[in-house]
Amino acid sequence: FNECAMPTPQQFQLILENIANKYIQNTP
Repeated sequence: FNECAMPTPQQFQLILENIANKYIQNTP
């Protein structure tokens, strides 16, 4: 996403969830 544009709290939460899901999937 564009770092210059501040995401809404809902969008920010979705981004954090996506990162967390990728991190959990990569952990053995």
